[in-house]
Amino acid sequence: YLIDHWIKNNRPGKNDGWHSYTTSLRIRNWIWLFIFCPELKNKERLKSLWHQICWLRAHPERCHGGNHWIENLVTLAISGCLFKGKFPENISINALLKLKIELNKQILNDGGHEERTVGYHLLVLDRLVELGCILELRYGSSPKWLYRKIEIMTEWAEKVRLENGSFPSFNDSNYVGYNNPDDVIKFSKGFLKS
Repeated sequence: YLIDHWIKNNRPGKNDGWHSYTTSLRIRNWIWLFIFCPELKNKERLKSLWHQICWLRAHPERCHGGNHWIENLVTLAISGCLFKGKFPENISINALLKLKIELNKQILNDGGHEERTVGYHLLVLDRLVELGCILELRYGSSPKWLYRKIEIMTEWAEKVRLENGSFPSFNDSNYVGYNNPDDVIKFSKGFLKS
């Protein structure tokens, strides 16, 4: 009901539902939902999902950079794994190439994210691990550069932990809205061991 309601009430490109960041989140959530609950897939829902992917491809948040741009690229890379054909494959490959370049800019030599907040760092790390898992499931492996970025980002997350077990709150580092920091680190370590 919620998916159909959203499709009916959110015309392409209009209002907040079509902001690139929220579109990225919705696309990935729908992909996971359709993978684990295939009975929810139908022609209209897949058509809407494809339109959202194409819209995101044409309206990324490159100008803002930071975690929003990574969010867009991860989503586009994952999107190509759900649909078959040259065009979806090219969307995925192109997103991966751009992601590699962007991670070389945004992930600093010490493994920290350029925005220098634990919250954004963990958010980006969680997204990269999610991408790595999808690529492993779909193709049997993920790129070495992605594995290495996940590795150094996990090391950074462990190094900045305070003696009491919490994480420093600098910049706008409110990680309450994200996954539990320990869960993100555990998720990452699980991926690195596979």
